[in-house]
Amino acid sequence: MEKSEHSGIGTPVKKLSKQISQKYVQELVEEAIKRALKRLREKLSEKDILKLERKLKSLSDEEKINQFKKVIEKIEEKIPSEGINEELIEKISIEIEGKISSLLVSTAKMMLIAVIVLSTAAVATYFILQPQPPEAAIESITPNPAIEGDLILFIGSGAPDRSEDSITAYEWSLSNSILSGEDTFTTQNLQVGTHTIRFRVKDNNDKWSDPAISEIVVEPNNPPAAFIDSILPDTVVLNGTWVDLSGHGTDHDAGDSITAYEWSLNSSILSEEATVTLKDLSIGTHTIQFRVRDNHGKWSEPAISEIVVELNNPPVAFIESILPNTTVLKGTWLYFSGNGTDPDIDGSIAAYEWSLNSSILSEEAAFATQDLPVGLHAIRFRVRDNHGRWSKPVSAVIRIDPYAMFYVFRDKGLIVQSGLCDNGVKNCMMQGNISGGGYYRKIGDRIALNNNPDKLADLIIDHGVSAADRITLTVGETWSAGGWALTAQSIDARTKNVWLVLSFAGVKLDDRIVAEGDVYTYVEKSIAGESDVPLFVTYTDAVFSGATTDVVQLRYTWVVSRNGAIIIG
Repeated sequence: MEKSEHSGIGTPVKKLSKQISQKYVQELVEEAIKRALKRLREKLSEKDILKLERKLKSLSDEEKINQFKKVIEKIEEKIPSEGINEELIEKISIEIEGKISSLLVSTAKMMLIAVIVLSTAAVATYFILQPQPPEAAIESITPNPAIEGDLILFIGSGAPDRSEDSITAYEWSLSNSILSGEDTFTTQNLQVGTHTIRFRVKDNNDKWSDPAISEIVVEPNNPPAAFIDSILPDTVVLNGTWVDLSGHGTDHDAGDSITAYEWSLNSSILSEEATVTLKDLSIGTHTIQFRVRDNHGKWSEPAISEIVVELNNPPVAFIESILPNTTVLKGTWLYFSGNGTDPDIDGSIAAYEWSLNSSILSEEAAFATQDLPVGLHAIRFRVRDNHGRWSKPVSAVIRIDPYAMFYVFRDKGLIVQSGLCDNGVKNCMMQGNISGGGYYRKIGDRIALNNNPDKLADLIIDHGVSAADRITLTVGETWSAGGWALTAQSIDARTKNVWLVLSFAGVKLDDRIVAEGDVYTYVEKSIAGESDVPLFVTYTDAVFSGATTDVVQLRYTWVVSRNGAIIIG
């Protein structure tokens, strides 16, 4: 039979009486379904056939008839071009002939059989060709049961009806509220109770699956309890005092534990540890809160305490001594000593700090150093009381010279013949017709002749500025030390001049008239291979008339050994 012979096949079906349809269609449909499935078996998989059988068997007779009518109208173009096999039609007509009422004419009978066979095959083809909704599955919900606040993991999956289709959307819901649009998600926000979870999927044909349903039980989580163990040294302290806080938490739920801590001060978070140290609290009353969290994420009620901070007057620092002087040669040991007082009744000095150019030199009340660099330095000293408050710093200026300085140069600004300048160069200064400088080089306790570290001599006399460091001579009187002898040969108080004679080991070396206020320097022309080396320096401080004779007073005397004490090489 060609396709053109039954292009109007829907009309005879529509004309069948309701009585005939209700009487015969069930048997005819069942037989036709068997024939149709047999024809389709070669091109259908077992899975597709089972789906088709389940679907068709689920339809009522009326539903089948309605389906046939609709399908016949919609898929006339899809009837196989080769038409219906006459032998098959005849075989079917023989099997069902006895079941057809004699009221039906032959043509109508054959048409009814053809309609049933064709429409049943069409229905089978229709259901196979039309994709069915996908299937959703809840793989797991863990943990279940869960504790309030737990992180719950939901995992779902979907399977499309056909292999060429795919899943394009997911939907988890609870009580008509959407929880997630992903196949896998987590939440901590489920309330205590039993919850019905629905999960469905949608495929690329825009078909949603029936929901997969599961239950999740959320059990209550009792909050932990927080405790402040200690506030040290006290809840009432002076400003500047460091306050140590310590706390802990407990949880009475079986298996629960404390996993987090939180300290806050005046509503601002201070720490997330069990202990914390507070520094520099302002004066006033401060509210301390401490709480803990359990392993299910639930916080305790805060434990609350107060800290009262009262005024702490700062201590006072003072430098007791810097020895031997505030101006020393590089490498000289300097000894520093300081202390402090606290005006508060319960105050005491608990810490000390010496610093130079923001670098800490010592944290002791007294210390010594020889490592200060050359130059001027502001040494700062401060103290801290037992409540943590520092004093204002006090300071002293220290001068570290690269070379030793003649006291007559330091105190009077007068140069020494053949002396060094501060950079070690000889005779860089001029005073009248005398060239020289104000420095000499020391290495340890010895003098480096002409700045030569290989030519060392002992320093016999180095008078400072004290009243004891003076030499007083009358006319004809001699002062001696280390083989040296200096005699005031004559003194003229009227002209303020003195005639000085210098000798060594009884041998006269020099004599000279020196005016009051002048520096007398004996310069050795040659010694230990060095030329023009100053060995004897003194200053004529005063020339005056005494009770019985004239007197000269000498200061800043500086004398170097001239004999075998010199070390060469």
